[in-house]
Amino acid sequence: MEEYKEARTQDSEAMTENRKHISKRRRLLVLDFDDTLFFTEEALSLASEEVFGKRIPVSEIRKMENAVKQPFYEHTAVKYKEYLKPNGRLIGLSKTLKLKGYEVIVLSGRHEGQLEETKYSLDLHKIPYKAIILSKKGRTISNAEWKARALSEYIPRYHEILFFDDDIANIKFIKKKFAGKNIRFFLVNKRGEREIK
Repeated sequence: MEEYKEARTQDSEAMTENRKHISKRRRLLVLDFDDTLFFTEEALSLASEEVFGKRIPVSEIRKMENAVKQPFYEHTAVKYKEYLKPNGRLIGLSKTLKLKGYEVIVLSGRHEGQLEETKYSLDLHKIPYKAIILSKKGRTISNAEWKARALSEYIPRYHEILFFDDDIANIKFIKKKFAGKNIRFFLVNKRGEREIK
């Protein structure tokens, strides 16, 4: 009987410590940049006209090989950043959640050489952020795998994470990888956001 009381006391103490630890953890809002915080269709269309001599639909650009697509995206981010269309709904949500105590990070597949252009757009629209996490140039893993690896560092430190992205493949991959974790996923498009359960 004494062993049972001892074990129960230790379990209760561990639970109390765990509750204290959880209460110290924070809430996190994770936002993708392209076609989530900012819609890129106009910028990509103008850039495609310059680079390829004709306007190419975004759906076709996304199907291009990375070797062709990446330099094109870089060119667009630098030269056509003024043509990015802000997602007012999501920007408003980020400001509201920041006031409610959420920390905000931007997690984008853009490479780190585009940091200044990314900051420019975020600052221009007064989007709050604690960190901007961009990919290394020339990475060889998928965008979904890269985002999952970057996000894995944050999961233990937050009791609630809201993840917004425009790519369902990213969401499905990360959702599967972190099944049962404290993350809610939202798919973003021009019509709004939809929670993926």
